[in-house]
Amino acid sequence: SQGSIISFTGTAFEQTKVSVGEKENGVYPLLWQTGDAISIWSEDSVSSVDDEGNQVFSGNIAGEQAQLYSGDAGKHSGVFQTNNPLSVTEDENIVLLYPASSLSYSEGKVTGTVPAKQEQRKENSSIHIGNYAISYAKTQLKAGQTEGVEFSLSQKTAFVKLTLTTSEYASLNLVGAK
Repeated sequence: SQGSIISFTGTAFEQTKVSVGEKENGVYPLLWQTGDAISIWSEDSVSSVDDEGNQVFSGNIAGEQAQLYSGDAGKHSGVFQTNNPLSVTEDENIVLLYPASSLSYSEGKVTGTVPAKQEQRKENSSIHIGNYAISYAKTQLKAGQTEGVEFSLSQKTAFVKLTLTTSEYASLNLVGAK
């Protein structure tokens, strides 16, 4: 496709769980990690199902991914660059989602999945917190803009209630946040 690679600069708000670092001066820093990516969607994106039963998204920008610049891993603010060239001929209201790999956007709704197996990375560490958080931001991509697109993610889920309706997990003693 015609267009340019676009750079986005993103900041994780305090409430956004990106990666929680080790406690420093009584505070757990929230940091971007190597491999982090955001997905970019036109605010008017719509999903449908094709003849083969596959979900198809439409909109000027539908799920384009942008990877974190490697030099920004471990920092609170980071630059993300699109994997493919993009071009908008008119100003476009966009939605940015994190993490890119498990979320989609259609008709004003964010849809995602949570991995079945979630583990703490190491004992007595909070670094694992936020690996499965859902965060999003809205901003505008100006026609012809290739850099300086800024956004600040905000977390829209703190806890997700899972209702298990199978006897497969009956023997487990699951304890949640209190």
